[in-house]
Amino acid sequence: MAITFAEEQKFQKYFLFAAIVVFILTGFILWRGLFILPQEGNVSETFLVQPPQLNIDFSIFDTQGFQDLGKGKEPLLPPKEVGRENPFTPF
Repeated sequence: MAITFAEEQKFQKYFLFAAIVVFILTGFILWRGLFILPQEGNVSETFLVQPPQLNIDFSIFDTQGFQDLGKGKEPLLPPKEVGRENPFTPF
């Protein structure tokens, strides 16, 4: 037969109650913020603001510096004679 202490049961009751309250409050806040549409007469000005226009300057691709980037160079290879044949042999 298991021995249960009254103090642990009280803590579990309070913890369960607090978790349910937090869950209900979170659900209510999400429901009010995401699922309720604004009233017709109560339109915020944030919906009326136009996003800024994006202008990209493509003239950088015509410069000589950008043209030289594509040419590249040959990779640097290490010399063929590097290290010893067996590095674990004593000198």
